[in-house]
Amino acid sequence: MRDDWPASLVSAGFDPERPTAWLVEGVLMYLTPEDGAAVLKRLSELSAPGSRLSVEHVNQAYADQPKMRPAMNKLAATQAAWLSSVEDPEQWLAAHGWRAEITHQADLAVSLGRPVPAMAHPAVAGSARIWLVDATRD
Repeated sequence: MRDDWPASLVSAGFDPERPTAWLVEGVLMYLTPEDGAAVLKRLSELSAPGSRLSVEHVNQAYADQPKMRPAMNKLAATQAAWLSSVEDPEQWLAAHGWRAEITHQADLAVSLGRPVPAMAHPAVAGSARIWLVDATRD
């Protein structure tokens, strides 16, 4: 994602003048804040008004949960550590020209009739969040 992938998309026929949909899931927390901002900048440049973006990210409290420690240690041991977090995804995406709607993981589970994972349950996780974001390019 550090290479010039936008040029490859355009040369393959991608039309940045038409609205598009992007799914960025399970990626951003593995990038530095600077690399994540660069990805969003490139996506934004390729996104006509009306484009949609679905993003998953975490806040620092989620990564710092005691129950996450074993997973974080395994990721670090395989050189796949989480390198970033986002505290306010609406503001973060607004800075790139997106209007975001956030869904809490616990609310999504309840709406689908599924159990809420302990690490996402507000009574257990407190302020820890996995941000599930649906954004529209204005």
